[in-house]
Amino acid sequence: MTQAQLAESLGVSTNAVSLFETGTNGCSLKNLLLISDLLEVSMDYLTKGKQSVDIEDPMFIRFANLTDKEKEQLIKFVDIYHPPAA
Repeated sequence: MTQAQLAESLGVSTNAVSLFETGTNGCSLKNLLLISDLLEVSMDYLTKGKQSVDIEDPMFIRFANLTDKEKEQLIKFVDIYHPPAA
């Protein structure tokens, strides 16, 4: 989505969107919620740069129920195919 498209959806100028992105100007809670919906990301992602965990997600529940040793093995396996970012 372009700044112009986002601005149109929010009813603000492209300059306002640019100022939101750089943190120069704040964004109203109403607009943050709308941006979150439009971009299909969480509020945590928008405000903190990280996605929150859905503790009701079946995959999260399965991982949470693993033993520490099983978690370590799974993480090592995943790291082989998707190494952590440096």
